[in-house]
Amino acid sequence: MIQRAAKEAMGGWGILFVAVLFASMHIGYLSILDLGLVFVVGLFFGIVVNKTGSIFGVTVSHGLTNVILYLVAPFVF
Repeated sequence: MIQRAAKEAMGGWGILFVAVLFASMHIGYLSILDLGLVFVVGLFFGIVVNKTGSIFGVTVSHGLTNVILYLVAPFVF
């Protein structure tokens, strides 16, 4: 919903705005590297949603990433 509204208001810059917004939600980790990575992933997700018109793939991808990062990786590493 946010990306659709941002694209209507800002054109192609809307995807960039939403990627910045997505990264800003991760600022609590206090890591510039993390913010940069999340921004790039958010930009990629935005482009995928823009091309496909569906959030299904990025929702599954984001969910799997969170499961791996918070439920699997702590016990493996």
